Amino acid sequence: FAVHPVHGETVSIIYPRAGTLSALFVLLALLVHSKESATRAGAVSARVATAVLAFLAMASKDDGVMVGAMLLLYDIAFGWRGGVRGLIWRMSPIAVVTVGYLLIRAAVCSPIGFSYFGSTPVGEVIRTVTVVQSVAMGLLALPFDLAGTWADDAIARPESWGDPWFLGAVVLVGCALGVAGFLWRRRRIVSFGILFYFAAMIP
Repeated sequence: FAVHPVHGETVSIIYPRAGTLSALFVLLALLVHSKESATRAGAVSARVATAVLAFLAMASKDDGVMVGAMLLLYDIAFGWRGGVRGLIWRMSPIAVVTVGYLLIRAAVCSPIGFSYFGSTPVGEVIRTVTVVQSVAMGLLALPFDLAGTWADDAIARPESWGDPWFLGAVVLVGCALGVAGFLWRRRRIVSFGILFYFAAMIP
């Protein structure tokens, strides 16, 4: 946070520190997931540990729900060689934990999903989220105008699909994904980093 303050609210306010805790468990899950075991017992232990860490990431902050997608992306990016059946076995504990978490959340939390946005039309939500993502990407490159938290009017809501803010956001996001595609064979780690970022930002 001293080097790059883009997510400074996670350390400047107590409540958002849940994001830091969730990120810790996501990275630990990725670390355990990336280590191959020579024995079946070791592989089973790794799957259980990964599932527990994934649940802790989700329980810390709901952004952690994307941990399964991140781990699957890792396997695709860095050449999982166990075949489709092996990949299903490898990912099934994470899938079970994710479904369980979502069921628990649906039962005890409200609102969820798009209902979180109330009566706001889905199209407006999609446009606004796209612009927010582009602003976050911009802050990664140029960390200026940072605040401890976001006000409702901090980012203008695009009025239509032709709104210049929305079109600019689409171009920026598209360029980032294009770079990830272009570098997939040349610099796989860079492509993985870009796609990992988008997976983390989806929630």
